[in-house]
Amino acid sequence: MSDPIRFSYMFRYEDGDSHSFDVLLDEHLRLVNEESGESPPEWARLDNHKCPNCPLDSSTTPYCPASAGIAELLGHFEGRKSTDRVIVEVQVPERTYRKETDLQDGLFSLMGVIMPTSGCPALKFLRPMARFHLPFSSLHEAEVRSVCFYLLRQYFTEEPQRDFDSYLSDLNQNYETLQTVNTCLVERIRMADASGDVSKNAVIILMVLSQMMTMELRGQLKSLDYLFEE
Repeated sequence: MSDPIRFSYMFRYEDGDSHSFDVLLDEHLRLVNEESGESPPEWARLDNHKCPNCPLDSSTTPYCPASAGIAELLGHFEGRKSTDRVIVEVQVPERTYRKETDLQDGLFSLMGVIMPTSGCPALKFLRPMARFHLPFSSLHEAEVRSVCFYLLRQYFTEEPQRDFDSYLSDLNQNYETLQTVNTCLVERIRMADASGDVSKNAVIILMVLSQMMTMELRGQLKSLDYLFEE
């Protein structure tokens, strides 16, 4: 078995405090949970604000994979505000990123690699992108990456005689489903008072991003037209 793929996040606050988080992925880009000996919190249970289109059964999967994946983060932000200024340093296998930003922006980026690799069926379409995780990506960067990986998925998985989904209809549906996942996740996090507004606002940013992605796809990616003008 190969060594896990590691993404390391370091949060440094203006008051001198700091927190570090390592995200480990196996060779199939699945989240590797370090053994803590503790079960996820009650708010992470699958049947608590379960997504209406979730195919999982609580008898075999008692906890929502996405919620369980981020649950251990929340306690680290007790007493913090979404707007607290931090310096976030992210080490990925190829390079290091560094940004001075709001805490919610840093957590948004961290959740962006944890949730797709957590085992949530609705987020599986984003999992290949995790290998080349791009912290703090803009809307247009996320747009280009999503479309490219969607087309690559078809290249590797579709039968040769089938045409590509050039209108990206399935990708649009995936992002609409993602909005439902984020909405239910916000309702779960409301129960985790220790995290204050930081985690909830980070998920809301994810929700807004998925909404904007849906609008861009429905608009046939017009915002990217200029890249290919002669």
